[in-house]
Amino acid sequence: AISSQAGEADADVQEFVMILDHKNVPISIYDPVRKVFERKQGDSRALVGGQPMTRIQAFRERFDIIEQRIARNRHFAKTAFGDTAMIELTRISGVRRSKERVFVLGMLTQPVEGKFFLEDMSHSIPIDLSDASAKHGLFAENCIVVVAGEMDRDVFKVHTLALPPVESRRDTCEMFPPLAVPTFRKPYSADEKRVLAEEEMKEDHTQIVVLSDVWLDRAKVINGLRMMFFRYDALCKDGVETGTEYRFLFVLMGNFCSQPYTRGTATHRALFDELGALIASFASLAECATWIFVPGPNDVLGGNSQMLPRSPLPSQVSAGFLEKVPSASFCSDPCRIKFYSQELVFHRDDICSKLGKHSRRPGKDDVPLWDHVARTILSEAHLAPLPLAAAPIDWAYDHALRLYPIPDLLVLGDRVSRYDTQVADSQVANPGCFSADFTFYTYSPAADPQARLEPCALDFEELPSQVQDDGKAERDRLKEARRKKKAKREKRRSQ
Repeated sequence: AISSQAGEADADVQEFVMILDHKNVPISIYDPVRKVFERKQGDSRALVGGQPMTRIQAFRERFDIIEQRIARNRHFAKTAFGDTAMIELTRISGVRRSKERVFVLGMLTQPVEGKFFLEDMSHSIPIDLSDASAKHGLFAENCIVVVAGEMDRDVFKVHTLALPPVESRRDTCEMFPPLAVPTFRKPYSADEKRVLAEEEMKEDHTQIVVLSDVWLDRAKVINGLRMMFFRYDALCKDGVETGTEYRFLFVLMGNFCSQPYTRGTATHRALFDELGALIASFASLAECATWIFVPGPNDVLGGNSQMLPRSPLPSQVSAGFLEKVPSASFCSDPCRIKFYSQELVFHRDDICSKLGKHSRRPGKDDVPLWDHVARTILSEAHLAPLPLAAAPIDWAYDHALRLYPIPDLLVLGDRVSRYDTQVADSQVANPGCFSADFTFYTYSPAADPQARLEPCALDFEELPSQVQDDGKAERDRLKEARRKKKAKREKRRSQ
């Protein structure tokens, strides 16, 4: 974690900036009777002797979050005088008795191939989606949806499908102050909020640089990284001369190889050792930068590559790198950063193709797929609103995939082209494939909210000659090292 001394307001505020993996995210469970969230340690369900987490319990907790959220939405909430809501939701238990059009909140399930049901926490009903229309979002199995329709014999015929409305981060945190802190600690007091705001504004020279699909086994990618590091290193040197304290957080997301390697760590270890040497060669940058690595599906070295959350790269891979670059963190997928009052979430998955393949899309429209994906994920308050076959989940850590409240920044590393969009008060972005397009994003957390996220791309035509010369020498060195390794392997085989 990146630590900073707190102000005088409260000595308990010891860390303004923290890096959190899936085991550090607290469990927040909604109590519908007391109408509050109870919090538990993030790894308590994985402890020996603890109560094992089940799929049913995980879905129940997800449902409770969305049900309480929609009950407070202005389109569904009843007034203090008991007036009828604009849209009154009917429980599934009461749908069969109704002879009129009703609105129902439930989860889409498919217990039998091709036959959908709508379920809440106590009942289920078969539904017919053949004539259902929708304006926004993607609707897959295990999504929680609002449907409008009526009974047709023993089947509920759906006319309209809709996602639950998104609730802004500000509204959620005002309603449930403990959720404003993505760590297991008490809510911020007024004085602590003042200190956070003051210190956050001082970070005007802090920048988060986000890359996805950084294929370290490609010479051109290494050369692109060298070019990037060269420019940031020069900025750090200028900062020393001018007295400006720059700080950079580099978030590099997998996949880190162009091909999956799942039977050993040797390939990843060698590639990260080479990357560590490259970073260490830029001394000024190494001093003012922190490095965060989030694995992709091809970086799972053993086990199910689709299982979420994904564990960090193993120590066999990271040990050599950390000797060269101590200011690095190898995190899980997803990874969260607490930056003063902000919460930033980074997740690497081919979510556009998965949701596009396994969901029902609205009729023909001009809205790009990625915009539907961003709205669906934030509406569902979960990073994997998918069939379990497409996104198996470690139930002990399902809470680490939830997005409630929605984050200030959600980065969805994906194989599709770069994009960014705004949903409520959350910015959603995909930096694109760095190895193919050399695109990335920078995020300046102290800037005005509308100016924090900036798309960037490397221009190799402007590559400094020094970097070009260093790049050629590095490629020659790597080529010679691989030749020697190959010769050693052949020699061992002949013996």
